[in-house]
Amino acid sequence: MNHPNLKHPTEQQPDDAAHMSPRSPWANLAGRGLKSAAAILLLASGPVSLGAEPSNVLENGGFEEWDANYQPPKLPPQYAKMVPRTVDNLEPTGWTIQAHAPYENQKGDNPDFPVTVTISRDDKTRHGGAFSVKITNGADTDIGSISCGPFQVLPNQTYTFKAWFKMDDVNPNPKPGDGVGVSFWFAESPVSTGATEVTRTARQPESNKGTVDWQEFDYTFTTKDSTHFLALNAQLRRASGTVWLDDLILVPGDKK
Repeated sequence: MNHPNLKHPTEQQPDDAAHMSPRSPWANLAGRGLKSAAAILLLASGPVSLGAEPSNVLENGGFEEWDANYQPPKLPPQYAKMVPRTVDNLEPTGWTIQAHAPYENQKGDNPDFPVTVTISRDDKTRHGGAFSVKITNGADTDIGSISCGPFQVLPNQTYTFKAWFKMDDVNPNPKPGDGVGVSFWFAESPVSTGATEVTRTARQPESNKGTVDWQEFDYTFTTKDSTHFLALNAQLRRASGTVWLDDLILVPGDKK
């Protein structure tokens, strides 16, 4: 489902990708992924001293901090079952956990199509630090995801995104875009108004099904002159199985 106040994304994956979530990343603005403008401008501008490593623009990209007060979103009746299961009501600080179904299952004879997504903190399987995010889908119609932002970025700036992932028995639908992936949402403004144009692009790692040990996925991009805000969404899309995500970073420059 599209956000009612956002224009249709100008870049998208096939089929129902533009309808992946009943909650746009822009709904997370209040107190979730948006840091202070001064802090973001400092991070986005790159290193502040010669030889210093650029700072990670993402808040809590290693998923070391968790909030124990997750509350299911208040959704329209037709989406009432599209909420993830959690363990101890935990949600990673600065991120929003989501569960949803393909667009074709959200209408017609299945207006209340259930999902079987569990998103939890894992202290046993992790790449770095003490914890990772674990997404488990019980069916290949499930879409489980975590999202952050929108946060401020600089226009005409190159950024590199990196993430570590591990998969266990992931079986995606055969359609393009299914499996493990990351969506990037670019916008002129963090405010969801009718004039806000949002561009979305999605990327996937080469290893996208089966059982795979920890691998790094990276994507380098350059923002447009009209881009001032970015949100991202990492997901296990229309696939059964489990994926672990850890050590996500977004830094200025080409850091491949």
